[in-house]
Amino acid sequence: MAYTPQLFYGKLSSFTALNDNITVITGTVQSGNSIISNVAAFNASFDVSLLRVGQILNDVSSAFPTSNVTILEINGSNITVSEQADVSGTGKIFPVDTPEGVYYFKEAPFVDPNNNLTVLNVTGSDEAIFDSSLTNAFSILGRAKKGSSLQNGVFLNYEISEVTDRTAGKLSGFIKWGANGSQSDSGFTLDLASSRIVPIVETTPTTRKVPMFDTSILTGLSAVGSGFAGWQEAVLELDTGGSGAGFPFSGSAHITGSLNITGSSEFLKDPGSNSDFFLIKSASFSSFKVNAQGVSIFGDYTYTPTPVKGGMIYSGSNFYAGISD
Repeated sequence: MAYTPQLFYGKLSSFTALNDNITVITGTVQSGNSIISNVAAFNASFDVSLLRVGQILNDVSSAFPTSNVTILEINGSNITVSEQADVSGTGKIFPVDTPEGVYYFKEAPFVDPNNNLTVLNVTGSDEAIFDSSLTNAFSILGRAKKGSSLQNGVFLNYEISEVTDRTAGKLSGFIKWGANGSQSDSGFTLDLASSRIVPIVETTPTTRKVPMFDTSILTGLSAVGSGFAGWQEAVLELDTGGSGAGFPFSGSAHITGSLNITGSSEFLKDPGSNSDFFLIKSASFSSFKVNAQGVSIFGDYTYTPTPVKGGMIYSGSNFYAGISD
């Protein structure tokens, strides 16, 4: 088996997660139409390039029948939203929020304690150039918040979905919920306090699990306990009742080496399957199997194996049993 590199961990400083008013735009609406045209930034402080499908526009100008509309399509300076306007007018103002579980961060300095990686090595998992066969995804570990209360020792995995800027050793971009389920399922949100110092970590290729690390290597982190955040999440997958690679298990499995079962066990046949239920096979020869009807079938030996006391084989329409001399 080839060597598997250890996962990277570093930190982002001056990290501020935003989900409210990440930008503000203006546009023209027409009654009975769901397109906002002539979209532009409200002023030089805002960036229209941050608009993404799925974001929420706050209708502070009362142009639509609901107070919030969702971006469905972006086509140049035209945006299609989830409602039709009930007024017509120009210069309508729309502050922009991210969808649930998605945040934007801007110009967070990137630190690798070993100076092996730079911001150029970080690619968002939703970017067109991201190739999971060439690179792993990255996540930040943020402190959890329940209502208005910060949680001690509870950290949330948010995957970097898109990097919008990599200038001067600083990262800007979007992060999204990176654990199982959704952010709303967890009952938590991300700490939105400004200028945090948070871990940025490489994740496993398929299950997106994060490494543990010694926080003394990443000095100045804003919250105590983040070094164990990866274990807090992974330990649930080790439980036999969890959703990871343990049991109960569904599907096909190839086991190399030994399998030890302690206690009773049941092997239940899929009632919809017509394939063999149980098979013992060496190379191309099947010495024993149970077919889909539950019939036990011995393989037909074309040679005589070494006799074994208590053993049984089938060969040439005959059964042979191993007995004591």
